[in-house]
Amino acid sequence: MTRSIENAPANRLLRIGRTAPMIGVATLGLLALAGVLSGCNIIGPASYIVSGPAKVPAAYTLNPELTTVVFIDDPVSVLPSRDARLAVGQACEEQLLNEKYVKDMIQSRQVLQHLRGEKRTEPVSIANVGKALGAKVVIYALVTRFGLSSDGQSYSPTASMEVKVISAETGERLFPGPDAPRDSLTIELTESGRPEFSTKSRGELAQLEVAFAKRLGVRLAKVFYEWVPETQVDRREEGR
Repeated sequence: MTRSIENAPANRLLRIGRTAPMIGVATLGLLALAGVLSGCNIIGPASYIVSGPAKVPAAYTLNPELTTVVFIDDPVSVLPSRDARLAVGQACEEQLLNEKYVKDMIQSRQVLQHLRGEKRTEPVSIANVGKALGAKVVIYALVTRFGLSSDGQSYSPTASMEVKVISAETGERLFPGPDAPRDSLTIELTESGRPEFSTKSRGELAQLEVAFAKRLGVRLAKVFYEWVPETQVDRREEGR
């Protein structure tokens, strides 16, 4: 079943083109002629060939020179396991490093180690966590929903997080900016297509959870660079 902050216990404290190939004049002439002969059906494909698929712009561009850490916060245990939580952070940092959007990153697992001895009875300082680990910038993501199925039978994984970027040095919220209508960005990831879900063992389900958590981590990394959506449900929502 899907877990979310909404169904968490009330007494748990929340805290915070490649360019398209050159099309010659003769080719364009043939396309135009084909359009005349077959009506408007050619317009869609021709436009796709010229412009390519739509890209989602980066919501925020990280400074590659500043050491960064990913802080995956899950104060009410929305995620099913520690392994899943680690998978989200590690997948995000690996994606950012591999694509060279950041040069140096503190391992996200160090955040968990740092917080292990703390009692979460009051809001944690995101900036202080980053500073204690030697980071200059903290990518903070609060997990608000995560699950492989809404009915316990069909495979329909869904997850969402609230994302912000904090300066560890000043505590300033770098993203969203001070004039933004909300203090965080909502990202969602939804998948489908495995009807055999209900026959899985607990071990197999745990593997599916970690695999989906990794894809959620990659989705988090995409907040910081331009990308092409693979499906309509893999999206960023800023106005929610």
